[in-house]
Amino acid sequence: DSMETPPNSAVHQPALRDLPSVDYLLRQAPIAPLADEFPRDELLASIRVVLDACREQIRTGRSPSLDPTSLALEIRQALYTDASRGCARPQAIATQNRCQPADRNTGS
Repeated sequence: DSMETPPNSAVHQPALRDLPSVDYLLRQAPIAPLADEFPRDELLASIRVVLDACREQIRTGRSPSLDPTSLALEIRQALYTDASRGCARPQAIATQNRCQPADRNTGS
């Protein structure tokens, strides 16, 4: 018999409640500047991905680091990982039209 704790067990609830909200994270000094570098929807999606990963760690009995600096690094990594998979880029680069398909950049 396995004495495994159910994923949504009351044991995990206090730790899950300690997770910061998306809005709280957006206001933190290590994270706020990312709003100037990336489109808001991409930033929000990356914050949610990181928070989901923290939830999963808590549910599996681990204790993720929840300080804003550590989370900011994970969020930035998620943003750049997403950018490397597709056309998503920081706003400063995207505004230079480097994300346009090649056939759109040609033409007189």
